[in-house]
Amino acid sequence: MIYWIKQFFTRRGTHWKALQEVTVTAIISLVPLLTTAVVFNYKNDGVFDFQSGVKGAIGGGQLFLYAYALLGTIVWLAFMKSDRPINAPRRIIGFLTFIAALFIVSLLGLDPTISNAKNSSILNASYWAYVAFLVAHYLLLFFVEIDPPSADKSIANSTEELINKYQRMGRTQ
Repeated sequence: MIYWIKQFFTRRGTHWKALQEVTVTAIISLVPLLTTAVVFNYKNDGVFDFQSGVKGAIGGGQLFLYAYALLGTIVWLAFMKSDRPINAPRRIIGFLTFIAALFIVSLLGLDPTISNAKNSSILNASYWAYVAFLVAHYLLLFFVEIDPPSADKSIANSTEELINKYQRMGRTQ
């Protein structure tokens, strides 16, 4: 796990590339909601209140749908992208996101349009769900670019560790 953490903190270019892709995905996916905000204001008797329009567009839990829409990409990057070796971080992130998606599926099963949601906690959870799925998408884009450590390096590290243990044992006797 130390290898993956080290990779996470040393690869600025890979972070930048993943951040660009997630930003473009988020902006393009939210355009319909922002368009809804403009339409809301168009019907609002000439009083332009963009914030109310945005709140009306995404304040009803619709971001659950947008988060769920990212699930296909997340599953692809986590489990199915076969041109890159599947590594532990990809499996963990994919599994956690899939578990979170079960919660979204249960909500959509109760109210497919999410039009009857009135509980503010559930509505606020839609924001967090969308952000969490974007973060998962970002992390998967990052970790899909990293090759696992080579067997030679792992064997060399383990050999060095065994030699050090043997030398410490010899000193204590």
